[in-house]
This record gives sequence, C-alpha cells and structure tokens, in this order.
Amino acid sequence: MKEFLDTGVSAVGLKFPGFTSRSYEFPRNTCTLWSFIEILLLGGFSDECDTLGGMEDYHMIKVLQSKRRLYIMIGSPETKISIYG
Repeated sequence: MKEFLDTGVSAVGLKFPGFTSRSYEFPRNTCTLWSFIEILLLGGFSDECDTLGGMEDYHMIKVLQSKRRLYIMIGSPETKISIYG
C-alpha cells in the first residue's frame, strides 16, 4: 500500500472481506493509508462529518475528487490482512 502512496496517490484503501456496500468502493471503514501532506494541504478531516456516523473519510475522498487528486482501492472479497507491530 505504501508503494502506491510513493507514486503520487493521495489515499490507498484495502477492502475487508465481506464488505459489499457500494460505499466501500471508497476508502472508508476499510484499512486506508493517507498521504499526511495531502491531508494537511486539503485542510484535514471534517469534524462535522465525523459526528455524522464517521463519514469523514468519505468527505475527504470527495474533496480529493474535486481537486483531481488520486485514490485507489486494492484487494478483493478474499483479501486477508495481518497487522504486526
């Protein structure tokens, strides 16, 4: 996922298995890496949207789209993710 950020993409989302709603086509309620610089340049996540059921990721994607910035979703319904740390 980080390799995609290094190519100029602003956000990279990874779909979790079983998430089928159309809204999961956008990086929200998934594992998403965001370019920190991009978030700062676009004014940060919306506190107001966060209070509307956690829609701040969706709002930020719409901001990215309006600025013609890129985001991508990777994975498939069978994608597995392991986090080590």
